[in-house]
Parts: sequence; C-alpha cells; structure tokens
Amino acid sequence: MAELLYILYTLAQITLLVWGIRLWRRSRKITLFLILLPIVGLIYDNAVIALGRFVGESDLLQILNQGRYLLHVIITPMLIAASVALADQAGVGWAKKRISHALFGLLTLALIVFGLIEFARFAYAPEWFGNTLRYVETAVSGPPIPSIITIIVIMIIGIFIWRKISWPWLFAGGLIMFIGSAIPPSIVGPIVGSGAEVILLASLLATAQRIQKIQSTGV
Repeated sequence: MAELLYILYTLAQITLLVWGIRLWRRSRKITLFLILLPIVGLIYDNAVIALGRFVGESDLLQILNQGRYLLHVIITPMLIAASVALADQAGVGWAKKRISHALFGLLTLALIVFGLIEFARFAYAPEWFGNTLRYVETAVSGPPIPSIITIIVIMIIGIFIWRKISWPWLFAGGLIMFIGSAIPPSIVGPIVGSGAEVILLASLLATAQRIQKIQSTGV
C-alpha cells in the first residue's frame, strides 16, 4: 500500500510540475520558478522512496536518500520567498515594499544555512515502512526548525492574501501541511507528511493561478 501511495505522490507532483510550467509560461515570473524547484525536488523525493525497495539496502540508496534530505534543506525555505512574491502580486501592502522582500530573503537564506549546518551532522540508517525502504536521519534530534518556520510563515502570508483577495487556499494548504507534519512519523510513517506536501504545493499553484486571473480579468 505504501509503495503505491508513493507512486501516486510522484505522479501527483509531476502533474503539479506540468501545471506550474504552464502558469510560468503565461507570466514568466520568478514566483513560479520558486515553486517549481520544490516540486522537482519532491518528485525526486517521492520517487526515491517508491523505488527504494528495488534498489535495496546499499551505498547507492543511502546516497540517493542523502540527496532527498539535501534538497529539502535547500528548496523548502524558498517557498517563503515565493509566498511573499504572491502576496506582492495580490496587492498586499507590506509585501510590495523592497524592505519586506529583503527581510524575507534574508530569512530564507538563514534557514537554508541553518539546514546545511544540520545536514553536515546527519547520519543515516535504513528503515522499512510498509513495503517501502528508505534511509532516515538518525543523528540530529528535535523538530525540523527550518521547515516549521517556513510553514508558519506561509500560513501567516496566506491570511494576508485571504483578506486581500478573498482566497483562503494558501492558508489552508499551509495549515494542512502543519497538521500533517505534526503527526509523528513513528505512528504513520512519512505517508501523511508526503501527502500534505502535495496539497501545499497545489495550494501555492492555485493561488498563483488565481492571482493571474485577477490581474488579467480584474475578477
């Protein structure tokens, strides 16, 4: 069952990638590029988990899983910059100021640097869940601070966009991601969190599409 879900997650992320590329072609805005990069990373992430059992416990699979963690460290905070850009395009007052972009850009960079420092300390061990095999990080304890901060910031920005254009879905996507991340993997494995990632990225693309429609039609 788990391996089937990860195949479906991979296909869902590929669908989001196609959707995102179409939106990007309409506007050519960097906002979409900042959303597309995490989608590409999550396609890789889900595909590695889905195919892990076929690779088997090996140095190769460990390296592939190290790539998963590195991608998460680098691309997840980028969603902060993407959300601020969406707020700017939606007409949220503070998001139109250069100082806001600069401050959130610094926050994004700080979270990436923090994540890379932690990544350098990571150690890995193979773990089976359902019928999937992946390598998990075992050395660093505690919650993933950069991911939590990223989700909270997205939710806050989502509230401002909601108030500005009556569009609650970015906030809703962030909330679902926050709840999904809060469920201990020791209970449900990584399945819930990976599914919530699909919803979060879909909410970002839906928000970008909605803003494009408002800008082109005024409605």
